[in-house]
Amino acid sequence: QRVWTVNCEPPSPTMAAMPPDTQAAALWSGKGYQFRATVGGHGTGFFTGSGMADGANAVPDEHRLNNGLLFGLIGADASRYYWTQARDDTRRRLGDVRADNLNGAHMTIFPTLSFLPGIQTLRVWHPRGPHEIEVWAITLVDKNAPAEAKEAWRTGVLRTFSAGGVFEQDDGENWVMIQDVLKGYKARQTRFNASMGVGTAGKHPNLPGVIGGVYGEEAARGFYQHWAKMLVTEAWATLYPDADAVDVDEVADAGRAHGDG
Repeated sequence: QRVWTVNCEPPSPTMAAMPPDTQAAALWSGKGYQFRATVGGHGTGFFTGSGMADGANAVPDEHRLNNGLLFGLIGADASRYYWTQARDDTRRRLGDVRADNLNGAHMTIFPTLSFLPGIQTLRVWHPRGPHEIEVWAITLVDKNAPAEAKEAWRTGVLRTFSAGGVFEQDDGENWVMIQDVLKGYKARQTRFNASMGVGTAGKHPNLPGVIGGVYGEEAARGFYQHWAKMLVTEAWATLYPDADAVDVDEVADAGRAHGDG
């Protein structure tokens, strides 16, 4: 059974919150990567620009400060604070590449903690039995942010990624319908396929882990491969006996073998 998510998010909810002369910026860039950790099952996907390979400033400052998509999600005050003060903090802690080249991301720390940077929503996913999951969602903001930026984040997330937000309603419907399909007669006789982008991932000169194309399932393969490894490993000490010595190419090759499971 193949389940793919591609770049088809309707921009209309974002465009509705933007000034008319900036609505054309409501679409994501088509360039980016997916990351999977060499150990642990963690993963993320993010957008960049054409200069990522040589460490250039792939996302221009004028795009960041007037970023139509983030502007439409959390408002001007919050998005401009995020791209200035928060970006400077990122540079000090993580370096130029991650401060200048990453734009828009989703990330999961195995097994049940997810985060949307910029929008600043954090999710903990609690399984409650077959066909049921409980989600705890909170929004994190810098305590030093000005009051108008904090208020913009609060109202922006309420409008988009809260229980009643327009994006949450759209995403939630997709998740429910995917599970309904997977419970069907035909799907239950078919192996789950997570092979989108398989065979294209490997090392990157400026990023850690295994890196594949943004429109793929590299992060998902890492998640399920780690989960499967946990199921058959007898003790924590033997799960990754020498984690520092794990080779990126070996992990990528294992992902190719597990694309259709």
